[in-house]
Amino acid sequence: MRRLLLGIFLGLGGVNVATAGSGEPADRVGPSGVAAEMESRLLETLSSLLPTAWQKRPRVQFSVITDMTPEGRKWAVPTPDKPLLYSGSKARFVQMGWQVSAGEKPPPGEQLEATMRTALAANGYVPTTDPEQRPDLLIVFTYGSHGTDPATLASDDEAATLPTNADELVQFVIRDPRLATDVIDRARFMAGDQFALELKAALEAEVSNRRFNQTIGRLPAGTSPMTLPVGPEGGSPFDLFMRGGKRETAEHFAEVAFHTCYFVTATAYDFSGVERKQKVALWQTRMTVEAQGVAMAEVLTPLILGTAAYLGRETREAVVVTKRIDRQGRVEIGTAKVVDEPPPDTAAKK
Repeated sequence: MRRLLLGIFLGLGGVNVATAGSGEPADRVGPSGVAAEMESRLLETLSSLLPTAWQKRPRVQFSVITDMTPEGRKWAVPTPDKPLLYSGSKARFVQMGWQVSAGEKPPPGEQLEATMRTALAANGYVPTTDPEQRPDLLIVFTYGSHGTDPATLASDDEAATLPTNADELVQFVIRDPRLATDVIDRARFMAGDQFALELKAALEAEVSNRRFNQTIGRLPAGTSPMTLPVGPEGGSPFDLFMRGGKRETAEHFAEVAFHTCYFVTATAYDFSGVERKQKVALWQTRMTVEAQGVAMAEVLTPLILGTAAYLGRETREAVVVTKRIDRQGRVEIGTAKVVDEPPPDTAAKK
């Protein structure tokens, strides 16, 4: 693959690789120095043009949000110096969504539990090791997939165009109320209440807009000069939502909501409530990543490591963290972006 990518680029006349200032060709420089660095950057750039599934070190966007309840906000934020003790549950594999995927191969739960323990400890949440110790919290772990495939509703003619992105898939989502509800639920799970409400409003407006267009289209020619856009192109409500002021985050979260995602969640409960057989939720952290191009077994550990700083820390907004994952098991930290946060009371709702 390395030689193939380099050969393609050089065959297109992309660059004359030589040492800086020496004028010597790359084949006299050897595998080190400037030529090697240029070749490495070239190969990385070309590799990024490949589908994610084909890349050895793809850049992946992880999403994370922590909802804190009013009760949870009463607790002091723990630190490694002043930790809270917790009892952790076994990691539970869960499949949710409009279309549950068959044959998924999740990583071992024990592996994720160990990674989660490490991540929580860095934020001041320490597991109890002595049966006589009374924990402050019960933390419940789940992981799995939230599945959908709107393209299955396409007719043979529509399927021939291979609809893959949200702009193309919206026509199928608005056809089926159950699918639309599923997309909105996934948006809420991944990005919080405010984004879900905005997406719901955009989908409902898109339905109304298309119905109105159909009505206008059935009128005799010349009856009315009014025209409105029909598809997601040309300023339709959904297009305006996707291309509005929050373009980057709207596009990212909508794409994930329209596709299957993998997730890890950690939910904290007051242990004294557990003793009274009451569920007093304090916070829930939800980490998600789009499933396209990656396997669950290879991406969940990097997902936890990449978003660990937000575990048990109220975000008040969804956060997108860009990482480069190495399919050998390493993870490289990238940059983080945030979306506008919902009001605290809204963010705390489950």
